[in-house]
Amino acid sequence: MSVDESVVCHLLQHLLCNTSWNEEGNEISISPQAGEKFLFFRIDDQSNEGLKECLGMNGNNQQICDLLIYYQKKANNNNRFIKVVCLAEGKGKDISHAVDQIKNTFRVFNSKFSGVTWAAYVEIHQKSSPRNVKKQKVELNSIGLEYCEIGKCKFQNFIRGINYSELTN
Repeated sequence: MSVDESVVCHLLQHLLCNTSWNEEGNEISISPQAGEKFLFFRIDDQSNEGLKECLGMNGNNQQICDLLIYYQKKANNNNRFIKVVCLAEGKGKDISHAVDQIKNTFRVFNSKFSGVTWAAYVEIHQKSSPRNVKKQKVELNSIGLEYCEIGKCKFQNFIRGINYSELTN
């Protein structure tokens, strides 16, 4: 995997100390298992102007998603590693806004990372009943986000449920 160095410098300023994030009733968290590495970067907060500038987003009102989550694990039958960048957003009811934020984030980050598999995850507030989920997933798939989850599936079930054997062949 290669990453644009200036992006790495800005991302490191937003690295969370743990593998858990909570905001307005939404929680995305995971307990790493043996052989897994997770890095949570909180990229959508008030202090991310340097990151937005680095990504060429300064001066516009494009919103980005809450988290960039890096996941790495060793492939089962060889010495290679599976590397996933998951763009994650916590939302109440406005799924289309969450999808727009993830699409904006993917557009600017996609060219900065190579050699990774892209995923998108939208955590829905437990009291919400999202609509048009299938359509929104198709929209995310169409721009290059290979694996997507929108709904009440826990993050750990989503990220560990991806068929990684497809990625190692």
